[in-house]
Amino acid sequence: MNIKKSKVYFKLGYFRIFHADPDIVGVDIYVDDKLVAEDLVFGEATAYLPVLKNNYKVSIYEAGTNNILLTRFVSVATDEIITLALAGSKTSNEDGANFLLIPDAHLIINPEKSMLCFINLSPNVPSVDVTLTDGTVLFSNVSYREITPYLSLDPGIYNLQIRITGTSEVLLEVPNIVLEADTYYSIYLIGLLGGEPPLQTVFLMDGFK
Repeated sequence: MNIKKSKVYFKLGYFRIFHADPDIVGVDIYVDDKLVAEDLVFGEATAYLPVLKNNYKVSIYEAGTNNILLTRFVSVATDEIITLALAGSKTSNEDGANFLLIPDAHLIINPEKSMLCFINLSPNVPSVDVTLTDGTVLFSNVSYREITPYLSLDPGIYNLQIRITGTSEVLLEVPNIVLEADTYYSIYLIGLLGGEPPLQTVFLMDGFK
């Protein structure tokens, strides 16, 4: 695993939480019963949090209340970087809130390239392709809760489209995605097709630069 050691300290793991559950407005986040993020709203992510030990308890509460939505014990290895996506939804007939564990920045990277992956967290869209505007497919047939492998791309500005798999039907335009060299990124598809919150993408840098 390639991690830029100048920004990562020995014997630490790192995680962040990304709020992608369309049924929940805001959440308070506790790690081992200590508040680490308050009123994290849909579509936002925390900064990466360092952890010294392998196992920790993550609890999610409805913001400003004692209403607990989710508690999970999660293991993070030394030098591992992960995103915990809050990705349950009544729309997808899941039993309340849940986490999807996503490994971040875990491949060797050519310093002259950018690395991009795509995660579909929209519970009511069909499988989708991620394409350039000319129809060139970058990621194909990505279903709900699927995490693609990282794709190596030239640095630059990209205009992307989210299309129903195998068709030219564009569900969402994703303009002006800036990819820098020697950097990992993820694009998350979240929200609801034809509902609230609306279908949208969130573009995050993964790991440390």
